[in-house]
Amino acid sequence: MSTRPLTDVTVVNTTSSWFDDVNSTTDAVIPPEGCMVVAFSVFSPWSNPEDLVSFKTQQNFNKFVNVYLLTLLVLISVPTNILNMIVFWKHGIKERINLCLFCLAFADFVTVFGHFEWNLDGLQSEVSGSTYKLVVMKFNVNNMVHSLAGFIYISGFMSTLIAFERCLCILWPLRAQRIIQTRTTAVIIFIGHVLIFAGHYLIATRWEVVCMFDPLIMQTTDAFFSSEFYLNNKSLVDLFDGIIFGILLPGIYVAAIIVSTVVTVYKLRQMAEWRQQSSSANSSSGGTGSTNNASKDVTLTRMLIGTSCLFIACTTPPLIFHAFLPFVPELSLHGKYYNTYYLLINMQQMFTYINASVNFFVYYFFGTKFRHSVQAMFCKARLEAKMLAKKSAIDLSTNVSTVSRTFTKISDTD
Repeated sequence: MSTRPLTDVTVVNTTSSWFDDVNSTTDAVIPPEGCMVVAFSVFSPWSNPEDLVSFKTQQNFNKFVNVYLLTLLVLISVPTNILNMIVFWKHGIKERINLCLFCLAFADFVTVFGHFEWNLDGLQSEVSGSTYKLVVMKFNVNNMVHSLAGFIYISGFMSTLIAFERCLCILWPLRAQRIIQTRTTAVIIFIGHVLIFAGHYLIATRWEVVCMFDPLIMQTTDAFFSSEFYLNNKSLVDLFDGIIFGILLPGIYVAAIIVSTVVTVYKLRQMAEWRQQSSSANSSSGGTGSTNNASKDVTLTRMLIGTSCLFIACTTPPLIFHAFLPFVPELSLHGKYYNTYYLLINMQQMFTYINASVNFFVYYFFGTKFRHSVQAMFCKARLEAKMLAKKSAIDLSTNVSTVSRTFTKISDTD
């Protein structure tokens, strides 16, 4: 059996989470097939009296975020993001902004639904009252399905691209059309997706869920364990996990969106002043067409500014958290602030779920075209239902009349 360092082990569903000696085995005891034989220590990092957060508080917050809140948000996020994709598809993904918004909706859909599926073990345990076991999570981790969590960063990439695209369109409308064509945008999106997913796939190789058997207490449990790949490439994986995806990418996203949004808002104010000054001249010269087009573009931009502000609000707290981690070594899985660390991780997940679930409402309340498209879809569905009901009533009435006339003729014949 392979040996692994103690600092790279996290155990769940047991009364202890750390190993005294990975090589502790008992020849007299035959472990279950496929289980690693280890001896658990009595050390519990979550019981440190110096921790700022109690274990019970950490567990309750984890249950709130990954069971109750996530279940609620998946009921909101899945249908609304599907609706987002349908609307932007109908608007025409040959336009680069619609293509970007379609990809953003897809990334948000995968983010929320994926995390909900990965946390089904917790939901099942809460609903049934049974012991928490890593069944669904074990399948996802060992088959690398959880690498799809990289769509969190793809969502950030798409939000950044959208903010940058709107900024260019407001600053140089004609030049932006020539420089950033839909085909160019599609290539950028594809390359960004591949690079981000490949990087996060590397991070996902860090863990595996294995069966562990303790011969001292005769207990079997499934546990997160450092993979062989991670132990052989620890520096590389930690670089991607802690620096590139923990600080660098979110930092670039937030900085780029803030700059793009500030520049866009400033330019919009200048345009509003200009339109106010020239409105009378445009109306007298019959230039309403260009003014209407500009107004539609401004409405779209304001809607996307709303999504940018939402992204900044939900991404900045986790970014600050990851930026502080190198300076507080005890804030980790191995430190005395174990509970605080886990609570902050769950808080980061909460912001991620919210950011991926509420864009629909920003689009609906700030985007006139989007709102009209959604209303038209549902109005059309209701109209078709009414027409079908009316047609059915007419057919029924016709059939009744036909039968009545038939019986009348029969009676007359008799």
